Amino acid sequence: MNSKRVKRIFRNSIKAKEALVKAQGERIVAVARAIVSSYRSGNKVIAFGNGGSAADSQHICAELLGRFKINRRPLAAIALNCNTSALTAIANDFGFEETFAKQLEALGNAGDVAIGISTSGNSPNVLKALKLAKSMGLLTVAFTGYGGGKLKEIADIALVVPSNDTPRVQESHITMGHAICELVEEELFKKAGTRGPQVIKEGTEYLAVNKKIKTLPELKRIIASLKKKGKVVVFTNGCFDILHYGHAAYLLKAKALGDIWL
Repeated sequence: MNSKRVKRIFRNSIKAKEALVKAQGERIVAVARAIVSSYRSGNKVIAFGNGGSAADSQHICAELLGRFKINRRPLAAIALNCNTSALTAIANDFGFEETFAKQLEALGNAGDVAIGISTSGNSPNVLKALKLAKSMGLLTVAFTGYGGGKLKEIADIALVVPSNDTPRVQESHITMGHAICELVEEELFKKAGTRGPQVIKEGTEYLAVNKKIKTLPELKRIIASLKKKGKVVVFTNGCFDILHYGHAAYLLKAKALGDIWL
């Protein structure tokens, strides 16, 4: 036991994070964008995981609920692994695999963002909850390692740490969580002071105001320029007189597929 061993651990952790940002940097940004869109629509983040991943879920939700760097209003975020009475009751009555799914069924809404965290990508209760979240119209995000496991195939956006070393994967997960929290907070509050995103509500319906209307010739020039820069442009069409939760969930999923959403 000596400092050389400590230096080796730190170097390996740094290498894992460098490999992660190289492989998944754009996807991390896509998750932050999706969460920003969700908050602007009056929705929330729901996170869950087991063991160290449970701690990461709580940590990320705490950063959103309280603050990350900016003094601002709280952002709605729920970690499903915190309620020990619910966890033990559900596990006892229905089986451990149902611990997160039952809670998510009660608390989740279309347009929310569900973050399932599993180092292996194969935790049964995380898999079941993320499948349910997707069927309910939530945008689903997975934090994994070890090649992604089954979660990679389920999630709308899978953030896979390119490592098979559990401690390095978990260290990378919380770094991703911090990066996402910082991006979200900056986008929502840096220019808006402490009030943050404004949503006009009437029941479960939302009024959307588009401040970036472009003509077709302008759009064509913008798209050509973006393609030259290697950007992925996602198109959606349709006319929404009232934007409700179903529309919001559809648009969030579309937006997460590329760099620019039209």
